[in-house]
Amino acid sequence: MAFLSTFLVAFLTVAVFFNLLFLLALKLRDNSIVDIGWGIGFILVTLVTLAYSGSLEQRQLLIAVLVLVWGLRLAIRIYLRNRGKGEDFRYKKWRDDWGEHWRRHAYLIVFVGQGVMMLIITIPIMLANTYPGPTLGWLDLAGVVVWCVGFYFEAEGDRQLDVFLRNPANRGKIMDRGLWRYTPHPNYFG
Repeated sequence: MAFLSTFLVAFLTVAVFFNLLFLLALKLRDNSIVDIGWGIGFILVTLVTLAYSGSLEQRQLLIAVLVLVWGLRLAIRIYLRNRGKGEDFRYKKWRDDWGEHWRRHAYLIVFVGQGVMMLIITIPIMLANTYPGPTLGWLDLAGVVVWCVGFYFEAEGDRQLDVFLRNPANRGKIMDRGLWRYTPHPNYFG
């Protein structure tokens, strides 16, 4: 029953957040703001379910810090990348493809869809905030190491791509250097 109530709190948090984000997208005519909201949404779910749990155990705080660092980096990176450029071309194409029903499709596919994904992905965070478990151990350390490797791949992959794209000689070329030579998307791999 405890997890169910935590899940309900997370569900309400996600529902309110993505509905407000959708209203802002309508006002701005820019559905790509959902990409900035992605990292922020994870932070909100983490902090709200942590506050709801009524406890501040080491594991809960560790997870909250890791999610905060990841979510802020992602949101700031996407904001800076998109600033002043208008709606991302992919969302513009969808808007055109959806015609007069673009609002309904944007709401259901872009905003509700990402909200559902966020709820599923944050289940481990909800569980940790509901049942903090024993003190930190070697498994937690292993988790932090995996997180650090993933964070490095994501942040360094994004940095390498930004440098590549700033060079006019690379127009129309595929990034295949640095981390990108090992995986087509080190930022997603991370």
